[in-house]
Amino acid sequence: MAGLYDGTDLADKTFIGFKVSPVDGKATVEIIRNGEAVIMLPQDNVSEPYGYRTYVWTRDTLIFAATSSGHLQVTFV
Repeated sequence: MAGLYDGTDLADKTFIGFKVSPVDGKATVEIIRNGEAVIMLPQDNVSEPYGYRTYVWTRDTLIFAATSSGHLQVTFV
């Protein structure tokens, strides 16, 4: 994230976090809405092998699909 945010600026947004298992390389996407779970963000300059590789907050609906070459494709609805 960049910029300054007040405490409630992200309250109505959906969190989407991407993780990759260091054991088997399996990629997962976590989607958290409306405060249904605690979001543990990585600390600056700290390597967390089971933590989020990247993440985003959005109010848009995102559709994820894998292309035939194995790349992640994101469509904004």
